Amino acid sequence: MTLIEIVQKLKDIALTQPNVRTADNGDIYDYMDANPSITYSVFFITHTNSRADEEFDYYTFNLFYVDRLTDDYNNRLQIQSIGRSVLDNIVRIFCDRYEVDYPTETNIMFTPFTEKFCDLTSGQYCTLTLAIPKTLICGDGDELPTIEITENGTY
Repeated sequence: MTLIEIVQKLKDIALTQPNVRTADNGDIYDYMDANPSITYSVFFITHTNSRADEEFDYYTFNLFYVDRLTDDYNNRLQIQSIGRSVLDNIVRIFCDRYEVDYPTETNIMFTPFTEKFCDLTSGQYCTLTLAIPKTLICGDGDELPTIEITENGTY
């Protein structure tokens, strides 16, 4: 499974969760600040690094659950509680569906936060490393897809 496939599968699973209305990936600060009309709750993925050994490709991500705070902040604990459950559900469904071992405690940590983007928000994020069994991308005679980049940097 490739990085782009993992990210898409996580986003697809997130959108099946009852509270999640938006799912995307990239730089969460740029995304949240650039989208003032965003529909909450938000699931967001940031890929931090990758490594490999003979048997597995390891992908490390930050997964975010973000929702808008009320003016009196009285829903902060509720958002953080829901966020913790939603993120855990997404990871468990992904692992069950694609036969990936659920990350151990040393590979996943949930952290509550409060952050001012366009809106004052709260939520949870987790950092996790997924160990994806190596498979062939292409069989004999198949070619890897190519990306053609123009001189102005677009593709």
